[in-house]
Amino acid sequence: MTMKLTEKRKSKILEKYEKISSSWTPARGDAACLIGLFAASFPAVPCGPFRNLEFEKCVAYKKNGHNWENYMALSSTAIEEVEGWITEYNVNSAVLYKKVKFD
Repeated sequence: MTMKLTEKRKSKILEKYEKISSSWTPARGDAACLIGLFAASFPAVPCGPFRNLEFEKCVAYKKNGHNWENYMALSSTAIEEVEGWITEYNVNSAVLYKKVKFD
């Protein structure tokens, strides 16, 4: 069985990535949305490490009075995580998939 991301899912990920990568100072809600889109794709795509992105989102949320609309600056490590996932799994590719074996 082959699982792959739908075109709709890929376009959602790319749209959010483009919005965030234009300045790398996203609203925390946008960062949370990107994390959610990545996590939702994990059944079809190998997991990526988003510890730094998740940690930075949570710290910024707490520091700024629990407001999702405030902006946050991403560290170079968090940016590398996001760009690495986009590049490594080539979200633009039509062959983004994972083969699944059932015992």
